[in-house]
Order: sequence, then structure tokens, then C-alpha cells
Amino acid sequence: MRKTFAALLLLIACVSLSAQKNTTTAQRNFDVKEALDQKLISITVEGTGGHHGECLKITCNNLRGKSLRIRFPIGQLMEPVDSLQQTLVVAEEQWVNIYAKNARCIDAQNLLHAGR
Repeated sequence: MRKTFAALLLLIACVSLSAQKNTTTAQRNFDVKEALDQKLISITVEGTGGHHGECLKITCNNLRGKSLRIRFPIGQLMEPVDSLQQTLVVAEEQWVNIYAKNARCIDAQNLLHAGR
């Protein structure tokens, strides 16, 4: 009887810990638009010169006190502030890990494609 009761308690504890772990993981994964809307990140884009290859530098800053995983989904439009600039489209889905209160440069060559 004691062994059964101990096994049951152990099983409940494991399930509870597993559920907490999954909730924590889910709370740190965000689409780029969602993370920007919630002010979890800020993004700066700078031209490095040229018309192809590594001509853009994208920096994603984590404004939160915890690490985040940011998803750039295929088809996501990146509209410029200046309407004379070109809209960019995410051509290949990419996940980016950004540590707490840190910045990360993103490889724009594989991520973006010029639109319009």
C-alpha cells in the first residue's frame, strides 16, 4: 500500500513539474510581430552598402529580463518607416535565440527578400 501511494505521489509530482516546464518554454517563444507589439524586443535595420549579399544588418534587442526565442515566419512583411524605402518580406522561416537584456545580429541574407 505504501509503495503504491509513494509511486502515485511521485507520478503526480513528475506530471506537475513537466507541465510547469512546458508553460515556461511556451512563454518565451514569440512571433516577431507579437514580441514587438508587447515591447519585448526592439529591432534596428541598417544598410551596409551594396545591392546583394550582406547588405543589411538587422539587430534584435531583448528588452526583457529573460531569454526569448523569436520566430520570423515566412511571408512576414517588414514595412519601412519611410515610404520611399522598399518593403522586405521574410523568405525563410528563422528562429532566433536572444539572451536576457542582450542584442543579436541576424543574417539578413537568408532571412529577407525585397518586395514591391
